[in-house]
Amino acid sequence: MEFLALQQWQFGEDQVSRISALVLCITGSESDPAYFEIEQPLQRWFPHLETANVPGANEMLQMQQPRAVAEALAEFFARHPLS
Repeated sequence: MEFLALQQWQFGEDQVSRISALVLCITGSESDPAYFEIEQPLQRWFPHLETANVPGANEMLQMQQPRAVAEALAEFFARHPLS
């Protein structure tokens, strides 16, 4: 996540209320604690939020553990097929 860009991003209750899709939040077990703190507002905003944690990875998890990230995505889409 690019924190400088995130600071400029305007995202609040008005935008959240327009999202009806399921949300998957994938974190790495070695990620900076700030990434885990982000999960708290996400859980408030998205009651159907699902989480996945990739062992042995930090915020570069898609590069460090691509198979584990792909498996987390595949499992999510298997539970929630696109129609």
